[in-house]
Amino acid sequence: MQTTPSTPSWADSLGAIVAKSPGLAIALVLLLSAGTIAFVYLLLRDRLSKGARDIAEASKLMAESLRYNTESLATAPQIVLAFSSLVESTIKRELIELDGKISSTVAREFQSRATQLEESSTEARSVLQEMKAMRSDILAINRAAVEQQVVLEQELSKIRDVIPDYSVWKNVADPELLVRRLHRAETWDQGKDIVAQLQNLCNSSADAPELIPAQYLEIAGDWCRRHNQFPLALWFYEHAVARDPERISAQVELLALRAEYIYPRREESLRELRQLVVERPRSLNDVRRLLNVLIELERWSDIDEICSALLSNTTYGTHPSDRAIFLRNRAVARRHLAFGHLTDAVWADIRAALSLHPDEENALKVYANWLVEAKQYEEAIKIGRQLVGLDRADVTYYTLLSRAHALNGQIQEARRMLDMAEDVTISPSSQLQIAQQREEVDVIEARIDPHFWDAPASQPTVSIGQALLGASDVPLESIPHEHAGASSPPA
Repeated sequence: MQTTPSTPSWADSLGAIVAKSPGLAIALVLLLSAGTIAFVYLLLRDRLSKGARDIAEASKLMAESLRYNTESLATAPQIVLAFSSLVESTIKRELIELDGKISSTVAREFQSRATQLEESSTEARSVLQEMKAMRSDILAINRAAVEQQVVLEQELSKIRDVIPDYSVWKNVADPELLVRRLHRAETWDQGKDIVAQLQNLCNSSADAPELIPAQYLEIAGDWCRRHNQFPLALWFYEHAVARDPERISAQVELLALRAEYIYPRREESLRELRQLVVERPRSLNDVRRLLNVLIELERWSDIDEICSALLSNTTYGTHPSDRAIFLRNRAVARRHLAFGHLTDAVWADIRAALSLHPDEENALKVYANWLVEAKQYEEAIKIGRQLVGLDRADVTYYTLLSRAHALNGQIQEARRMLDMAEDVTISPSSQLQIAQQREEVDVIEARIDPHFWDAPASQPTVSIGQALLGASDVPLESIPHEHAGASSPPA
């Protein structure tokens, strides 16, 4: 039986190839391994161009075809060689193209950066040149400024030599302005801060008394005294006298306050005050202040003696108005020394005072009240009308007239005087005074006690202080007491 020769199988062919070229066989085995084919596939798909990816896809299909079609293995070596050559050439071509693209891109980028760097360098050099030029200008300006500063310092030094340095006065208050403001203050609360400023100014100017003269300190003392701040008034008067020992008005006030409020120094102060005012008379205001102190201390015999001495003094004796004041004060003192009796000496002094000064209000008030006490009502009414003519705003003149009319039996006229008084005042104290006088008129009209006004103890006469100093019904200590040279703030 003849055997038909069979076609060599792919296994035989592969074996022959392996026998002839073991290295090629190994390569073929590695190439045909599924993992190698997969790696090539992924690498080609991600890194190469579309053509390379097509080849890789084709190699994948071919590998799969080889796996399932063993009959085609006879031509596998030629296919593998062809495929390897194709892959190699494709990869080389792609690498060459990629290298060219990279090289051209890098070259272009480098050229662009180099161009930008050159431009930046050129711009920086330009800016540097400008900064150098600017620095030169600044240095020139600085040199010129330094030179100008030297010149200005020299000129300023010359000016300082001509103009004094006023920096030491920058915190110094104007004492005249403070005194003017204090004079306008009507209450203690309104003026207490100004008083404190004047005190500080006085304390800080011990070595420079010209900063606040004694005159201003005395005015501050007067203001404090009028507002019953006697310790402060003493303080200002003491410093005023220390700065100007020849300022007599300040000495008078200092001695007067010491006599009134410092008992251990009373007799000494009265003796010095009397010597200063009576034996060396300078101002009528000083005399008034002395009499005021004696009234407060009830030194009636001293008042009688001093007034008699002043009436014989050549300085005051030649002035009728001054003599009228001394006569009125002596009349009141002598009445007091006579235990309230209106002696012939008392009447003589008060009438002599009015003959010298017929319109002196204080003498007229004293005289009118004494006429009422003496039951000389018609004369009292006449003097009362004269007082109203001198000062229509003084309620005490209307109540005096009302009392004289009522005691004279003229009840309706007495009430009319009180109606007129209500038209000229709104103060509570004056309203109370008018109301009290109305009650007295009613009492007189009812004739409850026909001798109601005969008893001296019940007679509301003018006070001794009012009679001597010519004050109205306001308290004596609240009456402004002015001195020569200190009656008002400086003009």
